[in-house]
Amino acid sequence: MELPAIGGTPIPGAQRIIDPVERLLSRYGLIVYRGPRTPIAGLHPSEIPEDILQEWVVEFGRARHERLDPMALRMDAGEFEGRNPDVIRKLVQARDADAARTATRIVEQRHGGKIKAIRKPTVRERRGPATFEREREAFTEEVGAR
Repeated sequence: MELPAIGGTPIPGAQRIIDPVERLLSRYGLIVYRGPRTPIAGLHPSEIPEDILQEWVVEFGRARHERLDPMALRMDAGEFEGRNPDVIRKLVQARDADAARTATRIVEQRHGGKIKAIRKPTVRERRGPATFEREREAFTEEVGAR
């Protein structure tokens, strides 16, 4: 009988219920959640709007489950016992990367390809015109002289 822990407190004699794909990933030392590492719709991962990122995570989870669920079931059936874990890990990583590419492709198709990123001002633009720069230097010299 498998029962989950209630509020983080382990129940004596019970086992933790884990999704088969999560169990496969954790057995081979791979992280369960990972954000995008490559551009999505032409945006760097750190510049992706929250709604598009959430959409990508959902599609990634769906694609990951489609690709890794058969492997997880085979692992549970004991087919991977005695095989080189490094080879299986590489196989899992390849399917995981394929799921990420699929999620990226789906999100890009929904949004019509590349999305124009919000332009970030350069350091020079943030500091202001050269006259402000000269005033800033004079001020720091005055403060430093005190």
